[in-house]
Amino acid sequence: MKAYCYCRLSNIQQTLNPDCILYVYGKDGAELERQELYLRSYCKGWLLNPIKVYKEKNRLEDKPNLRKLLLENKDRDIIILNNTRLSRDMVDMFNISDICKENNLRFFSTRENNYLFDDFFNVYKKEVEKSNEL
Repeated sequence: MKAYCYCRLSNIQQTLNPDCILYVYGKDGAELERQELYLRSYCKGWLLNPIKVYKEKNRLEDKPNLRKLLLENKDRDIIILNNTRLSRDMVDMFNISDICKENNLRFFSTRENNYLFDDFFNVYKKEVEKSNEL
């Protein structure tokens, strides 16, 4: 006789690790504060406990705190406002994704309401397959 277990999650936020990390990027201090307040409020609403905040106030190309976050942490969920807080460059996104896979890190975007690299690679893979068919 086999037994099956059924678990239902009504929201993707229920899959987030409660001890998460916040990452904020902005060009000025006011933008950083606004993002951090929003993300803290978001976490409070979903009973998440941010254990650390990494802040980046630099040009988009120079993100030493993002590199630090990626290399210092393992087995964590990182909450961000949206995907543009990481990079707008595909090569950067692939590099970030590779590090995330190695360190079991997951970026969750509050704006997209999803884990970033799950959809990112599915969309990219479909585009590559379409171009190979031509």
